[in-house]
Amino acid sequence: MKRVLGYALVGVLAYLIFLVLQFPATALFGLLAPPGLTLQARQVEDSALSGQARGLRLGDGEWGELAWRWQPAGLLGGRLEYRLQASDGSQSVEALAGIDWQRRWRVRELRG
Repeated sequence: MKRVLGYALVGVLAYLIFLVLQFPATALFGLLAPPGLTLQARQVEDSALSGQARGLRLGDGEWGELAWRWQPAGLLGGRLEYRLQASDGSQSVEALAGIDWQRRWRVRELRG
């Protein structure tokens, strides 16, 4: 009986991981805004793992596009990390940004 329960728990955990990985970016997009700033976009595509947004507005600044790609190594430090690339046509910024469980942001490797 213990063995069956163990397999069931592994199956449920695998299913939950699958659901999180396939989470739509449109639902996640507004939740990750830094405190005190509004985050809006006209068009958001793909999943929480990787995707892009067009017509991006963060606070008072406007950017044309934002692309993100999940970096699983950030989980080792207790953060949800993404490689971000934002551009407005003439300028571009690239960074490795992460958010921890207390919604504190950390930005590394900022270039642009």
